[in-house]
Amino acid sequence: MILAFKPQFRDKILNGEKIHTIREDKTDRWQKNRIIQFCTGVRTKRHNQFSENVVKSVQYVSIFVKQKKIFVTNQLVLALGVIDSDVCLTPEKMNDLAVNDGFNNINEFFEFFENNYKTEVFIGKIIHWTYFKY
Repeated sequence: MILAFKPQFRDKILNGEKIHTIREDKTDRWQKNRIIQFCTGVRTKRHNQFSENVVKSVQYVSIFVKQKKIFVTNQLVLALGVIDSDVCLTPEKMNDLAVNDGFNNINEFFEFFENNYKTEVFIGKIIHWTYFKY
């Protein structure tokens, strides 16, 4: 399945700096063992599949943009609104998540979500193509 990326993430994926991506997944399409076709320029004449891999795992994520909090769990329960303080990432882990997702730091990460999703709470999945998990 095609997974579209902005061009600035291509090299970070290829050199192993970006080890996952965060996406909305309302139709539950991203699951373990699905093939990932990493692409830039999707739906344009510049379409480029630059790599391929397999989904190793997914985790559910809730990003509270204004409160600067991130909750990660292996169960859908979190995404449905049941928040357990044990799954709230520490500031250090939040920065790790941001860097592992291809950003320079957590501030850049939150700014991206604030500017691109225009919502106070983003609910989605972390799609892992390595065995790393939070």
